[in-house]
Amino acid sequence: MAWGVVWSAIFGLSTSEQDRYPALRETLIRDAFNYLERTDREVDPARWAVIWSKLQKLMGDSQPLVDLALHAMPRFEAETSFQKRVLVQLFHDHQDDRHFDEEIVVPWLERVAVTNTWITTFALYRHALTEAAVEKGKQFLRSGDNRFGSWPILWRILQRYEDGKILDDAAIAWLHAVSPKTKAWPALLLEMLERRPSDKVLFDLANRYVELGWNGPMPDAVRAVAEAADRRSSVERPQGRAKALGLPTYNDIEAALLQHLNKVGAVVPAKVYGPLADEFALDFEQRTTSRPDNSTPVWNNRVQWARRALKDKGYLSPRLRVWELNDAGVTAALNARLS
Repeated sequence: MAWGVVWSAIFGLSTSEQDRYPALRETLIRDAFNYLERTDREVDPARWAVIWSKLQKLMGDSQPLVDLALHAMPRFEAETSFQKRVLVQLFHDHQDDRHFDEEIVVPWLERVAVTNTWITTFALYRHALTEAAVEKGKQFLRSGDNRFGSWPILWRILQRYEDGKILDDAAIAWLHAVSPKTKAWPALLLEMLERRPSDKVLFDLANRYVELGWNGPMPDAVRAVAEAADRRSSVERPQGRAKALGLPTYNDIEAALLQHLNKVGAVVPAKVYGPLADEFALDFEQRTTSRPDNSTPVWNNRVQWARRALKDKGYLSPRLRVWELNDAGVTAALNARLS
């Protein structure tokens, strides 16, 4: 039977319909099972993995299905689709099986390249890791490869095996390379701030996070990063380059931004920097000179800090991606004009 027919027939039926036609159900399961047993290289790994996972739901903890997956591992283990659908489930189901640990999982960890699935399995089987598997993880950490979102999981596990400075340097490199909007980014930054609370590089990373202009409700970890940046900023907020450029003070920028937002209403950040610079009659150099650690203009950075101050005072609305005063902000702007 053609694979497409098997697929539509067996997986298109509801559970009750399958129960109504047990003979058909068994025939289709057998045909799908036979498909999985094929050994030719033309079998698509993604399709194989989907059928296997569907059959597992129908057949439960079936040893023949487990044997099929183990037999397919050498052919498909480098395929992400196979790893995600089959290996993760297989390894999860047998994590308490010591024989499975020693005979299947650990050799697999030692043999294949590091991927998200590899890191997940490394964490799941940390109780059974060999020196070779740990060494592979350490080499990957030192390589600077930051493609995988599960990288911080590996970093945390290796804390018991790796030198502290190497771990810190690797974490900072990962934080630099990955977008601050990555799910694991804020938590790792907080952890590093606790490990190295006086590190200027980490403060700059926290500052970079605040510069994204988060507005409105934030996850706890995100809010903690912003607050950590604010605490540091009260002592270490960069002043030297701004002073050399003759830029306005933070207080002056904050006051001007409050009045500007009251005048224009909701506005995207990109349309604030220029008009606000016009109010202070800044020249081209004052508007465009970048910070030494990144490409953000010093002027833009100071405006972002002013916006942050207004937010902390409760003057901004929770709308995302725009800057807008709420009722308290409008009242503050009017009172400032009258005083």
